[in-house]
Amino acid sequence: MNDDPAPLVPAELARRKFLKTLAIGVPALAAGCAEANASVLDARPGEGPAGGGAGTSGSPHLSSSPASVRSWEPETVPESTAVFPRTVIAGDMRPTSFVVACYMADKAPKRLVVWRAGATPKTVEVAFESNVVPDADGFSKTKVDNLESGTWYSYGLFDGEAGTATIRSLIGSARTALAEGSLEPVTVGVSSCVGQGTLLPDYANPLSLTPFHWPLLSKVAERDFDAFITLGDQGYMDLVYANGGTYEGYLAGWGAYHAGGYRDLFPRAGIYATWDDHEVTDSGTVVPWTSNPAERQKIDNAKRAYYRVQALEADDPEETPLWRTFRWGNTVEFIILDCRQERTSDRMMSEQQLDFLLQRLEQSPCHFKCVVTSVPFARVNHLPSKEDRWEGYSDQRDRVKTFINEKNIRKVLWVTGDIHMCYAGQMELPADDGSLAGQMWEICCTSGNTNPGWMLLPDQQFVWKSGTPHVPFLTFDPHTDSVKLVFVDDKGGAAFERTMLLP
Repeated sequence: MNDDPAPLVPAELARRKFLKTLAIGVPALAAGCAEANASVLDARPGEGPAGGGAGTSGSPHLSSSPASVRSWEPETVPESTAVFPRTVIAGDMRPTSFVVACYMADKAPKRLVVWRAGATPKTVEVAFESNVVPDADGFSKTKVDNLESGTWYSYGLFDGEAGTATIRSLIGSARTALAEGSLEPVTVGVSSCVGQGTLLPDYANPLSLTPFHWPLLSKVAERDFDAFITLGDQGYMDLVYANGGTYEGYLAGWGAYHAGGYRDLFPRAGIYATWDDHEVTDSGTVVPWTSNPAERQKIDNAKRAYYRVQALEADDPEETPLWRTFRWGNTVEFIILDCRQERTSDRMMSEQQLDFLLQRLEQSPCHFKCVVTSVPFARVNHLPSKEDRWEGYSDQRDRVKTFINEKNIRKVLWVTGDIHMCYAGQMELPADDGSLAGQMWEICCTSGNTNPGWMLLPDQQFVWKSGTPHVPFLTFDPHTDSVKLVFVDDKGGAAFERTMLLP
């Protein structure tokens, strides 16, 4: 983060006003659909600054032990929502590890157990088992390593050892990333913009927040996928910020989300997460580079709370940046960016992060490279407030495009959110830029909030667009050299699907 003082950018303030104006001015909307032929992807990830190796600093770290087969049925242990009111979360999956985050309302030590189904009925193969001591606020985060690659594991927290426990948390499942060299297809789901700041109830007592439930998340949790990506605005903390922005307030705010619809989704598979503006507050309220001491403190509180509740391989946002990379064999590399908290008035991200992005694009050994950016890279200049997208930082955007063209980097797919609409399209209008970079594809989604501005998207650039919430699923298949895209609606159906051949 850069703390240099800078004036508030007027267009940042205009973004929220624009969304509200459109919502008032367009009384009725129908989901839009325009189709055209899409063309799809090629790629070795180096170790990013948050990537690989050490366990999370200051967090429990499981060491391996011989797997033991036990006669035990973990799901028969009664779940206690009083002790475990929030979802369990597994994340930052690598070929031999993932991180487990959980909250314990009683703030008492528990037992983390990681297992696979046994070869015979009513048995499990316990891969890891360790005591977990929550912090003073009731949170724990544990890196579980020495696992087998490409393997599904179950995990949960219990009030005793496997076989003797009397209560448990939700039982979660997570798959480790594929081993190097694997070319197995990989399916991921993607969400963004889940919730609205105005839905947070009275903040007089933040510890008694009513959980939110998002039907779309519950419905897509019924599908099969290997991992899930949250693009930012996973929760809307606007009223937390407005009511003091304390660390404790942000932790409580996350409880309203993680005790709701995410309880259905997050236990289904491990997640990769990045943030956008509403993890702090709306971008029209404060900019990340503010030098105001009170604003700085609120931002820092929000960032610390995010790192505490998410299943990240890191504990301290000032020590370990959020941008990082994950490879699933040689099938796909997920390059996860921070497009919010490194911003200044004249740059989208730090030079270090931009260099990281270019390095990963060039050096990835994976067939596909998926860039995870919380704000659009595609040119959507018919929408206002471009300062809140890559378009507003043309120097860095042009550097990425030029690099891709000069290095002939192929099969790059971008996934994004923030602007409260869904689309599938190319980076530029074909008539404006037919270069390799201009033909790259971007998938944008909203899974909660809506924006009538989707109707302004040109059909020549976007093969599908919608103003209603969806969750896109992407299957990266190197054998067919294609990415299958399915936008799922809140009934669980496919609102749009296409098998893409990326440039």
